[in-house]
Amino acid sequence: MVEEFRRLAGLRRRGRRYAPAAAGLGAVAALGSMFGEWTIMLVPGAGADGSATARVPAGVAEVGGVGTAYLLGTFALVACVALVLAGSPRVRHDARVAGLGLAVALLGLLASAANSLDDVGTRVFYLTPPEGFQVGYGRGLYAAVLAVLLLGLALLLAAAGDRAAPETAPGTAPGAIAGPEWADRDPADPEPPAGTVATPAEDAGPAWTPGSGSPRTAGAPAPRSGRDPVREGPPEPMDLTVTAAPPVDPRRANTLDGPQSRPSVVRRQRRGADPDEISG
Repeated sequence: MVEEFRRLAGLRRRGRRYAPAAAGLGAVAALGSMFGEWTIMLVPGAGADGSATARVPAGVAEVGGVGTAYLLGTFALVACVALVLAGSPRVRHDARVAGLGLAVALLGLLASAANSLDDVGTRVFYLTPPEGFQVGYGRGLYAAVLAVLLLGLALLLAAAGDRAAPETAPGTAPGAIAGPEWADRDPADPEPPAGTVATPAEDAGPAWTPGSGSPRTAGAPAPRSGRDPVREGPPEPMDLTVTAAPPVDPRRANTLDGPQSRPSVVRRQRRGADPDEISG
């Protein structure tokens, strides 16, 4: 049982490898259905003596609206297969679902066409076909059925390969779709000049976090003009701490180097008294 599971897992991993081959064979079969005959009418009584049987083939353009619907559906199915095999991961799933639904619809269309082609051949002779008249299916109809089956198989193989090896970038969550490399670039950053090589991120110095001080460190690039609160964080808060002021000494008021002279001494100096006498 374990070996069976391993074998099935190996087939699923190789399904992505087999999908282009199935798509190529389906495209060849679709091309053959466009050039091959879809119906072959055998009309007796042909020739000069009326003993020969005429073989009248009819291609995809001669079977009415069925042929037109088949051509349009086949072109759309080929486009879906191309998107699944070579498109971006964002459109593969939708293109695969649309292609599988279109393949089922085309198979139903071909089945109904095969059932009604006999009536089409009969109506050519106004519902009174001659004795020995026959209508058969040509190689084009069989090639059309084979083309739809192969293109649908290519879609299924591609789906098995995607489930076995999901295309997710390293470090992303499971099931996440990896976008292009330019998706992570900030639109505000200027485009680098042509021919320049981007420096590694570790050469720019340690990352700055809010509250750790100045963002300008050794080896860090010069800050841009203007402040970006999203990248650089909010500014440091101002110190608004309120403390008690020391008591004011009247003798030391309005001085810078020491106590000021008493008011009486100042008034006596203004009157012309000797400063030595006053101090004595």
